[in-house]
Amino acid sequence: MSLAIAGLASKEGVEILGSECVDISFPNFFEILEELCTSH
Repeated sequence: MSLAIAGLASKEGVEILGSECVDISFPNFFEILEELCTSH
């Protein structure tokens, strides 16, 4: 998850493979991250 946050600084963007493993510890992580990114 921390590398997903770090990827926000990338000019080329990043591709995260295997992101479904995040659902175990933080099921709504990507939805919340997207909401935070679009609200600012």
